[in-house]
Amino acid sequence: DAYRDWLGRDMPLPNMMLGWRGENGNSMQTIRDCLARGKASDHSFPTGTVYYIKTDDVRSTARDWQFTDAGSRLAQQGVTAETLSDPSQRLRNVIGLQIGLAQVRPDRYDLLPGSMAEHLTSAGAVFRGKNQTKITEWIKAGATATAGTVTEPYAIWPKFPSAYFFVHYSAGCTMLESFAQSLGSPLQILLLGDPLAAPWRPSGSLEIDEIDGSATLHAVEPILAGLPFFVGRLNYYLDGKFLGEGRTMSIQPATMDPGNHELRVVACQTGVLRHQLYTRKRFVVPER
Repeated sequence: DAYRDWLGRDMPLPNMMLGWRGENGNSMQTIRDCLARGKASDHSFPTGTVYYIKTDDVRSTARDWQFTDAGSRLAQQGVTAETLSDPSQRLRNVIGLQIGLAQVRPDRYDLLPGSMAEHLTSAGAVFRGKNQTKITEWIKAGATATAGTVTEPYAIWPKFPSAYFFVHYSAGCTMLESFAQSLGSPLQILLLGDPLAAPWRPSGSLEIDEIDGSATLHAVEPILAGLPFFVGRLNYYLDGKFLGEGRTMSIQPATMDPGNHELRVVACQTGVLRHQLYTRKRFVVPER
């Protein structure tokens, strides 16, 4: 009810299943390994390739008209994308893969931590029976997430992740955020894997000077793997209350009430996506 009141017309709330252990499912260890891969991929800025595979199957033609434009956008973001026509080809260094076939061999692909792979078929998440390859095979093969429908969707492309999933993902969105933006009609889809994996999300560090009688806060430009986290704004909060913004901020603990306090600095990277990181420091003002 709280989410319904909060989100209003934006419901339903995006969600993912972390793992499936039932019929045609994965072992607990495989599920744990999947989630560990997702965490390990965070902020890693992988150099893997996104592969779009075209075939004459309607499962492919329903969506493959998106591949060229999506690949061009990925190139603008510094991510390599290739469109291939041989689904049996062994592929290395795969950070993403989309194909349209009822039967696939996920073990042919070297799937990197943080990767998403799926095959746009009717029964990928209909786990009873073996009439089509199940999405759990992607998790078993090393994918960090996948997607498949739980009932007959027909070859209607908005019911599956669009090729632009990887455009959102490589811009710094989480796995779940990327699914949410690339699914036009999510009513029949089951998303499986690590929802918080974010290989292209920036990270870094901030510093706060020691706090004694008085303190001037110097926010240091955060750094990630030799690349700057471009800060558009620095916000300061004292005990949860907004102090102001700027490159520096001064506080005077001697004028504050005795007891425990917390100072938080939040750096915001602005643009199409708003990334942020923060640091905090707790301190005690003694009795006077």
